[in-house]
Amino acid sequence: EQLGKTPGKDQAANKATYPAIHGIATSEARARELVEEAVATVSTLNLKTRVLEDIARFIIARSS
Repeated sequence: EQLGKTPGKDQAANKATYPAIHGIATSEARARELVEEAVATVSTLNLKTRVLEDIARFIIARSS
């Protein structure tokens, strides 16, 4: 799994991160839920939100 920082850095610093507490799979599922909730919310604004939606979905789909 690719990370944007040194693997194990948060663990070494005893940081209580969401993935450390809930696990990677649960964290990824929650991120997907939140993105879909956000997309549904902004779609009600009657604005051009496609780029924002695409960025949000890209962020949760990327591997690093």
